[in-house]
Amino acid sequence: MTRATGKVALITGAGGEVGRSHALRLAAAGADIIAVDGEGAGPAGGRAAGGLAGTAELVRALGSRAVAVPADVRDAGQLRAGVDRAVTELGRLDIVATTAAGHATGPAHELTEQDWTRVIDVALTGAWLTCKVAVPHVIAGGRGGSVVLSSSAAGARPYPDLAPWIAAEHALTGLARTLAQELATDNIRVNVLIGPPPAAVTGPEPLLPAAAQPRDASAALMFLVSDAAGHITGSALPVEAGVLAQ
Repeated sequence: MTRATGKVALITGAGGEVGRSHALRLAAAGADIIAVDGEGAGPAGGRAAGGLAGTAELVRALGSRAVAVPADVRDAGQLRAGVDRAVTELGRLDIVATTAAGHATGPAHELTEQDWTRVIDVALTGAWLTCKVAVPHVIAGGRGGSVVLSSSAAGARPYPDLAPWIAAEHALTGLARTLAQELATDNIRVNVLIGPPPAAVTGPEPLLPAAAQPRDASAALMFLVSDAAGHITGSALPVEAGVLAQ
């Protein structure tokens, strides 16, 4: 197993199934966890039992430190206050992983402005704000780090009735590539992790017998934040069971 002893990882959407899986995989590898989640910003993959507090307790049960930050990723002030407090408590920050997501379904011309704004604000603006708040702490640590923005197959191909989600997730790749260029001199790598498509979509079935599970996304995350991926930045890694091959 890749080791992350001595590192601190921040995960948004940590009260959800994907965020919890990331947190537990990193904690099992020795990392301490800053778990961020808010009522207004839904986690990718659905909410896990016990939510944010449950994730923090499971991390501690693995022997790692955990700081739960109840913050909406759309609220810069709330997010900054919580992250700053957590970094002060844990001493540093090395890894940033976003999993917060939002969705609205229906034909693009029938969606409300509120639908559009809510999805973009959580999935895209929330990822940017997380980086804006967290990256200075990674830079201050002086030993580089890794940022992984979570997307889905909706970030690499269109699906009907998910226009704001499609737009936000396509934009995440552009954001990651830009950050990869800006942060390279600080030895901070930035990549996108493309998971399975949203459950609500109709489209190609996965080529593999079972669609990718949170644990598979977390295994890919561990690779991206490890030294084995030391020359990978500005890239998008698909872990979507072959949906994009069709």
